[in-house]
Amino acid sequence: MRSLIGFTYEGRLEELVLKREFDTLFPLLGIPVCFREREVNLLSGVNALCCSREELMRLLEKGLILDGAAAGYLCRRGLGRYIGCEDVGAELRSPSAELLCGEEFHGSFSGNLLPTDWMRLEYKKIRIPLFQYDPDCEVLTVYVDKDRKVLGQGIVLYENRLGGRVCVKGDLSRTCGRQSQYCTVLLFRQRDGGRPSCTVKYGAGCADGMPSQEC
Repeated sequence: MRSLIGFTYEGRLEELVLKREFDTLFPLLGIPVCFREREVNLLSGVNALCCSREELMRLLEKGLILDGAAAGYLCRRGLGRYIGCEDVGAELRSPSAELLCGEEFHGSFSGNLLPTDWMRLEYKKIRIPLFQYDPDCEVLTVYVDKDRKVLGQGIVLYENRLGGRVCVKGDLSRTCGRQSQYCTVLLFRQRDGGRPSCTVKYGAGCADGMPSQEC
């Protein structure tokens, strides 16, 4: 079994295990989780490093949700063209909110603001990455400051050359108001009329016995 634990050397017990926030977030939002690879999968944080290139390519042919850290790892492994973004090293460094863009995904709520986890992440010295996205990406949200000046893209959808549909979400906002938003992202895979499914995968599974995790 591979071990990929990031130590910060502050001596806390919680630093001895990988943090997988979606383990608790999705059940709280009414979205079930399980541990098998399915049609829509999720990789968060360093879990993306647990996958071989072959495994990642297989996931990229399906539906795949990535947080900012996982997207950054894929970019550094030369897979940015399959997720529609490039890591240019930019980060969100000021108080922000997420502006909902477009009626197709947000209906009458388009133009409204949702809070980000900026303050919680700033306290933990975790930065929200800002990627450079492919022009073919569909932008669901943008980060804005108190004057509604756009700071960067928040949630982006991309259909790659493999036929896979990818969602990149820079931060892991935990507010209950995100339930409809996450479900919209999950349905992106089936928007051609296929059967909706709520299957989200975390981490790699695979040959070495490390469990994958999904909804």
